Amino acid sequence: MSHKITVGLQQKVGRPNYGSLGATCHIELTLSEEEARHTDTITSRIREAFVSCRDRVAEQLSADSSQPLPDHRSQGRQAEPAVPGNGRLRPASEAQIRALHAIAAKHGVVLASELEAQFGVRTPSELTIRQASELIDALKTTTAS
Repeated sequence: MSHKITVGLQQKVGRPNYGSLGATCHIELTLSEEEARHTDTITSRIREAFVSCRDRVAEQLSADSSQPLPDHRSQGRQAEPAVPGNGRLRPASEAQIRALHAIAAKHGVVLASELEAQFGVRTPSELTIRQASELIDALKTTTAS
């Protein structure tokens, strides 16, 4: 009779604009009856499988993170995700609108001027979800320095 052990590893890393990148590895080990009797053998095989998984996940994440991220600012509104079913762009969320007002007020930024200069709109509700995200990041970065 053989014994099976599954070793797995998942890792997720954050990316700009609230994105993330993840990789998963699972290895199934089959141990003979003799191997299953020896704790040292079991431990050694599990360690080897874990190291292999860790290396494969690291390779995948480093390969994927070397791919350049698309610059959605230069692509304009066509790069925005559409609302399913109607083909329109997803508008900024209420939470994003509140965050924009709060960050701007906290740091004395004239939000209307920023909106006009960066996106050609007058109010945060005219932004897409991605534009609002970019502006939140920009305001945080600008005001943090």
